[in-house]
Amino acid sequence: MYEIELKAWVDDVSATENKINEFAKYIGLTEKHDTYWRLKESENGIRIRQETGKPITATWKQKNLLQSEIELNTEREFIIGSTDFVNDTIPNEKNAEALKNSLANFEDFLKLSGFEIHLQKYKSTKTWQHKTEEFDLITIEISYVETLGYFIEIEILSEKNDDKTVTKAQNCLHETLQKCEISKEKIETRYYWQLLKETL
Repeated sequence: MYEIELKAWVDDVSATENKINEFAKYIGLTEKHDTYWRLKESENGIRIRQETGKPITATWKQKNLLQSEIELNTEREFIIGSTDFVNDTIPNEKNAEALKNSLANFEDFLKLSGFEIHLQKYKSTKTWQHKTEEFDLITIEISYVETLGYFIEIEILSEKNDDKTVTKAQNCLHETLQKCEISKEKIETRYYWQLLKETL
């Protein structure tokens, strides 16, 4: 699966959310805690994400920049531990303990493989979805990232990465950003971990 997306800084959060509500469906609010692990003296890394109502996931990406502003990412992701806890109406201590152990075991594996904790990120995210004639699902997120501020992320997932598909996605992302009344000059191409590193 290919992830075609852009992100940009948001100055007026309330005004931007009002614009999004005019054309997209609000999905909900989630809290995300990301831990970035990296091999010593290397740019290679893995992100472990703990998110409200979802299983813990490990992700790594291969990032390519298109026209110096659109990201075309090849994303690989897998779940750590069981997903049963997500559907629990009543908290299940057994599932919670198993999940905790699964995460600890995976972190031990990373340490033994030479990985170290590089950075941690806390993000509060509101999500919207909408569609166009070309794409059935476009995800829009407004996130507050601790120590950095507010961002908008617009994402399209595609099974193809041919020139025609990517060009259509690029145009769609720019059109969506324009509908949110955010200037292209606000687009940010660096990873969050790179921005966070600058604040240390």
